[in-house]
Amino acid sequence: MHTAKWVKLHGYISMFFFPLALIYAITGALVIFGEYGNLAKEQHSINIAPENLSSIEFQQKLATDFLQSVGEEQLPQGKPRIVRGSFYWGRPSSINLSIVKSNKPGEAILHIRRPDLLFSLIILHKAKGGRLFDYFGFVFALAMIFMYVSGIFIFWKIKSKRLNLSITFAGGLLLTIILIYFSL
Repeated sequence: MHTAKWVKLHGYISMFFFPLALIYAITGALVIFGEYGNLAKEQHSINIAPENLSSIEFQQKLATDFLQSVGEEQLPQGKPRIVRGSFYWGRPSSINLSIVKSNKPGEAILHIRRPDLLFSLIILHKAKGGRLFDYFGFVFALAMIFMYVSGIFIFWKIKSKRLNLSITFAGGLLLTIILIYFSL
């Protein structure tokens, strides 16, 4: 493939994935500095017969009725499920809730969690949100490898720059190894 085609392909892929790269870079930097966004949490005691704790449909209706009674317009997304005896509904990156059995008979605890935008983006960054974003992130990872390899290929075509490119790579590799060694 001619260098001009590599440059063109490199540029288009870079521009296509730039918004995602920006989100990953910003959220990653914020996490390094200890900023995770906000997760508003509420906890409510609700009356529920023990036999209804195993019914997804009953608990989904109970949760929907409760959310509507407190004026919540947004319902959790996704399919409700029961995990280790507790009801879960929603994704961690958006409004989600759980109904957990209480120690008191005939009572359960309804937990509602509402993440802000930053918290949601960090959840997506950690691949704990929706599958579509996870797949897009995986394709982005492959594209990053391609962009680095194609960038090196494009630069390598300039014979006078090969020594500088090799020295820069060796320096980056050495620094990465040292940082890994002292960080573990």
